[in-house]
Amino acid sequence: MYTDADGRTYVYVYRNRWDPEKKQSRIEKRCHVGRLDPQTGQVHIGCKFLTNNPEYAGKFWLYDNNQLIEQEPFEQPNTDNEPFAQQFFDEGLHTAALSESQ
Repeated sequence: MYTDADGRTYVYVYRNRWDPEKKQSRIEKRCHVGRLDPQTGQVHIGCKFLTNNPEYAGKFWLYDNNQLIEQEPFEQPNTDNEPFAQQFFDEGLHTAALSESQ
C-alpha cells in the first residue's frame, strides 16, 4: 500500500526474489492494483490491472490483512412494495403531526 500527500491510498501487488549477495529479498516486480476507499475498505481496481487480470472484473474486492478478499455485492432492496411502504410513511407523518398539535 502507498498513501500519497493528498491522503489517497493505493494497493500494489509485488513479487520478491532472493538476492544471494546481500542475503535479503528484493522486489522483482510491482504492479498497481487500484485505489482503496478508506470508508468502505473496497478496492477500486484499475483499468490496466483488469486488462492483465480479467478474472477480477465485475466483482467487489475488499482489502483486509494485506489481502484482497472477494465480497458479495450488497443485495438491492426490494422496491416492489414501495407504494405500500410509502403509504405507511405518509400515515406516520400524519399521525405525528396530529400528536404534536394536541
